[in-house]
Amino acid sequence: MNPEDLIPIRWPGPGPVPAPFNYAVVGPIAPDRNAITLVTNAQWPSLRLGRAVAGPTGDPWINSNGWRIQMLRARDRKPVWLDTKPASPNVELAVAEAEAYGGRWVATADPATLPQTQKTLAFFEANKHWRTWRPVAKLAVVSDFAGPNEFPAGELLNLLSRRQIPYQLNGNTESAKAIVLYDHKPVPIEAYAPWVRAGGLLIVPPGTRRGEAPIEHGHKIFPEGKGRIAVAEKPWADPYQTAAQSHLLLSRRHDTIRLWNAGSINAHYVESPDQKTAVVHLLNYANRPSADNTTLWTAKPYQSATLQTLSGQQTTLRPTPVNGGTEIALPPLGPYTAIELTA
Repeated sequence: MNPEDLIPIRWPGPGPVPAPFNYAVVGPIAPDRNAITLVTNAQWPSLRLGRAVAGPTGDPWINSNGWRIQMLRARDRKPVWLDTKPASPNVELAVAEAEAYGGRWVATADPATLPQTQKTLAFFEANKHWRTWRPVAKLAVVSDFAGPNEFPAGELLNLLSRRQIPYQLNGNTESAKAIVLYDHKPVPIEAYAPWVRAGGLLIVPPGTRRGEAPIEHGHKIFPEGKGRIAVAEKPWADPYQTAAQSHLLLSRRHDTIRLWNAGSINAHYVESPDQKTAVVHLLNYANRPSADNTTLWTAKPYQSATLQTLSGQQTTLRPTPVNGGTEIALPPLGPYTAIELTA
């Protein structure tokens, strides 16, 4: 069976695994380790609350894994499995987060949580075409995501997600308006020269290009044809600053999605290959329905919008044309909500 189609569960037996699972995990070793990327230190999806801590990553903070799944898939080109013991009986969010970002959560055969897990997986199996859709993003991050780059580049992706900034990783970056070449040493930029001259923005670490240049948002700006090369003034030591500066350099006019009253909600916006349909995965990490009504805006105009929940409920929403795109008022949101859009 194709590793992409495996749905794992730690199953002690006897007998076959229950639907929709199709792979029994026994012991500490998952199937052929050359076929998957196994993560044993994933966060339990939740809202971290504690003493007040000043700073952009202080409490409250979202413990999430979507950025990690995307990074590992881009790096290893293999399915990603999160093998993490449940930290609460509310497993819908853990399963939904993994599935929404194209990964798998290795379920446990706990009678108290197995029905919730099966229900959530059944929802995503009914919509498994979403797994192959690509993020709708104007920012691309290119890195090997390995060695000394793995942790800081991962934190950059984590913080971009918290700022509701969609991104592409490696692969085809032709649709991007800005590319961050993430490395802790000067990087070769010649391969991107035609793209920059055509109007792209290339964001690179210090020392990649030398000389005097105007400063914008902590970067020296070198014109190149119709585009620009932005060279960081200082080493990329603070991923939050790099995320914020990259967004400022890209500018909000290239936002593909915005959320108001998002609070503890992360969004993952992907579209079909023909670009006629899309889905916005909304994940609420607060373990309770959102207190404020959230508003969703997409830069692309859509004709119809349908809200779907894990229970199978579907609600037709009213998309409103705003600023060349689409604005949709949403009701209070549970742990997971899908907004399916049609152009």
